[in-house]
Amino acid sequence: MVLPRYIQRPCGRNCKRHTVTTGEIAQIFPRESTAMFLKTRLYIFFLILFLGACATPEYQQARSQCDGEGLNLYPVVQQPQVFRRSRIVQVPDGSTVCETQSVQNKEKRTEMSSVRSVCRPGMKPVTEYYDETVMVDVNRGARDAHVDQCARTLCLQRYGNLKCKV
Repeated sequence: MVLPRYIQRPCGRNCKRHTVTTGEIAQIFPRESTAMFLKTRLYIFFLILFLGACATPEYQQARSQCDGEGLNLYPVVQQPQVFRRSRIVQVPDGSTVCETQSVQNKEKRTEMSSVRSVCRPGMKPVTEYYDETVMVDVNRGARDAHVDQCARTLCLQRYGNLKCKV
């Protein structure tokens, strides 16, 4: 999903309108991060797997009988397609973050301690968009639709319903 650089945040009665940057969009829409995107795809995969397991054995048999015909009519055609992806990267924000640590003297004769400061540049999360080329089966949707229709037709002929319920 390509998001505009700035969008208007919806506002209630008592607030002032202001623009939202793409960094804030990543907080509003957390699924834009790559990790969340992959999790979502994984959940969808398991949901499809779970729903496929709910089909009756008779329906699965009818579907498997139609798979060959579907592959003959709509063969696997892999083509590269470019997808817009996003990821969150840390970039310097111009500030400096310093931490002060007190270090005890190794000799116990004196109770003097030294202070050490460690400074590093401040960072902020920014959404970075990039293009990714993925091989996609362009006939998969048509093939799956044909196989589903074929299986429903077989179920209707054999069992009198579309789901092969006995």
